Amino acid sequence: MKKQRLSIWKSKIDVVQSVVIAVLVVIIVLMNLPLVSQFLGKLNPLGPYEAKVREYGSRLNEASEQMRSQEMKNVALEYDRIRLEDSTNILLALQDYYFDRQTFPETLGQLREEGYIDALVRIEDPELQEPYFYRRLDGRFVLCIRLSDRIKGVNTQYCNPDELERLQQDGAKTFSGELKIRGDISVVNIRAEPNTMSKILYKARADEPFSYVEERDGWYKVVLDGTHGWVSAEFVTVQP
Repeated sequence: MKKQRLSIWKSKIDVVQSVVIAVLVVIIVLMNLPLVSQFLGKLNPLGPYEAKVREYGSRLNEASEQMRSQEMKNVALEYDRIRLEDSTNILLALQDYYFDRQTFPETLGQLREEGYIDALVRIEDPELQEPYFYRRLDGRFVLCIRLSDRIKGVNTQYCNPDELERLQQDGAKTFSGELKIRGDISVVNIRAEPNTMSKILYKARADEPFSYVEERDGWYKVVLDGTHGWVSAEFVTVQP
């Protein structure tokens, strides 16, 4: 009988201890919510993502323009040390220009409520002092930087659908000159718009000289055989 009573008391003490420990754990968690959130964030691919274009290897440099365009669309995302290869099924957040990460929003539930956020992709350009960005709009990447900021290398501004047309107009520089297709390229595409996803209007041969009337974010607006279109600065050189 005595042993039975001791066993009952011991069970009650164990219950009280468990409750006390649970309360202490709750208090500690509440006092350290930022640390807990940070820990959980490392376990789950939620929070501030950094969008990067994959490295250009020799295979990609030698690939066709269509392949390069597709490779740009296959954006690899990194969250701390967690690598997420498929961006198409991830609700994306944006990367701040000065690498201060922003989260839009913080939890998966909020992300679902907010809907899909267009990817902001950082491109390195050796001619610039700072990186600049493309944003995916309507299935294509659009350059999001003012030409004046590009020259200064500071104060880069993101674009959004409402500002896109205005920013493109602000980023245009109008003048005239002659272009020549680079010696290692036989044919270049003249496109309807200054992006690699737009319609190809004409295929210019290396022996065809043509003039340009406008420069916009790495593209030249050209006149060739009566056709007005755009050619990437990557494939041509300006004649002195």
